[in-house]
Amino acid sequence: MRNKGIALFWLEKYEEAIKCYDRALKIKPDDYDSLRNKGITLFRLKRYKEAIECYDRALKFKPNDYDSLREKGVALINMGMYKEAIESLDQALKFKPDDYNSLRHKAVSLLWLKRYEEAVECYDQVLKFKPDDYQSLKNKDNILEKMSIDRDIKTKKEYVNNSKKGNFKYDIALSFAGENREIVEKIANKLAENNIQVFYDEFEKSKLWGKRLSTHFQKTYGENTCFVLVFVSKEYSLKDWTSFEFSIARGEAKVRGTEFILPVRLDNTPLFGLPEDIAYLDFNTEGIEGIVSAIIDKLND
Repeated sequence: MRNKGIALFWLEKYEEAIKCYDRALKIKPDDYDSLRNKGITLFRLKRYKEAIECYDRALKFKPNDYDSLREKGVALINMGMYKEAIESLDQALKFKPDDYNSLRHKAVSLLWLKRYEEAVECYDQVLKFKPDDYQSLKNKDNILEKMSIDRDIKTKKEYVNNSKKGNFKYDIALSFAGENREIVEKIANKLAENNIQVFYDEFEKSKLWGKRLSTHFQKTYGENTCFVLVFVSKEYSLKDWTSFEFSIARGEAKVRGTEFILPVRLDNTPLFGLPEDIAYLDFNTEGIEGIVSAIIDKLND
């Protein structure tokens, strides 16, 4: 009866095959092969719970059968029971450590549980035994990309949290050409009067004295500040030093992925590297008070 069940299975007559296995098991309840084959057939019918019951019965007679343990793990995956699937697959791997199929299914379970680093390690083991496994290579690359995106999102969230908690050294760092100092200094003084932590070079003369400014400004116009206020003008677009400050701010803006550079136009000079669609304030329209008020609103947003 068992052999007839196998023949019916290959003919994809699964219900009839199950009836044959059941008849065989009535005659011999401990027939391991009939139990396992019945489990495989039930799996094909997506009757995963019944398939697992069959695998469990079969494993009582042959506990070291890594094939049944692996197939039980796959059935558990299909039921969304990923932790239980890993337990079954780990048992299979105890008996056959190089079973790349068990490793591959374990990696899938780890992926569903968002245990990405462990999933990558699993795929690395699969690829040791089967270097040409395209699907494992593809899945590993997808996980690594996902981990990279998650790290970026986490970094962005940390920046947002830092902003809300006031963990930045500066609320605002001012980047401007020396020719525009008169306007910028008025804005800096107004910001300071409103208890805003502002980086303005004249406020920190003694602190900057003797420092390597190229190194110091990497953090001042980057990770140490919540926003960088860029005063766009003809002079700003021509100066090497302002270009250096702006390049730092642009790099930080890419990392954060949120608004970081706040442009204030003093004239209509275009600034290379500043996106055309980025919103800006026009000093000639807003004036000192308007700019300061907008900064305060931005910090409180």
